[in-house]
Amino acid sequence: MHEKEPHKIFGIGMERTGTATLIRALSILGISALHRAPYVLGVIETEKKLGVRPLLTLGYQAYADHPIPELYQELDGYYPKAKFIATFRDFDSWFKSKLSYYAWDKKMVEGVAGISPERVKQSRKTCLPMHTNHYNTVKSYFKDRPDDLLTIDFTRGEGWKELCGFLNIEVPKVDFPWCHKTRW
Repeated sequence: MHEKEPHKIFGIGMERTGTATLIRALSILGISALHRAPYVLGVIETEKKLGVRPLLTLGYQAYADHPIPELYQELDGYYPKAKFIATFRDFDSWFKSKLSYYAWDKKMVEGVAGISPERVKQSRKTCLPMHTNHYNTVKSYFKDRPDDLLTIDFTRGEGWKELCGFLNIEVPKVDFPWCHKTRW
């Protein structure tokens, strides 16, 4: 990595866990950030074919939401100095938010999200292992690298202090940007 290139930041929390809040907060901190961009998969494949590190050509410093949570281990290999932020919320709150979200815009969700609305509605039994497994896998992957992973739960009031401390950035003198808080 070129010394002047800013380190990448990857939001690896599942959708509906505060990824929009994370991206907005990073933007306030002056970090160029992209939220939920399924086309990134195509960009990554093209970059690999060209011998370019994934996500280098898009020009953002930070990425979150689909498809980043599924790619964090691969991205870690390309960006060894990257910071990873796992936004989290408890299962009941997350499940309720997913149901609400899918009811709100079913057409968009079917084209973007990793889980169909029908599958989400099938059963809590379908989603609980997915929720639990994702965070257990993330924690296990970073278990020996605590300085590279921040697990943050905006629904419990975590915000600037935790985020800025992790990134070693001064806390701004503005309120934390809670996105979609009414859905919590």
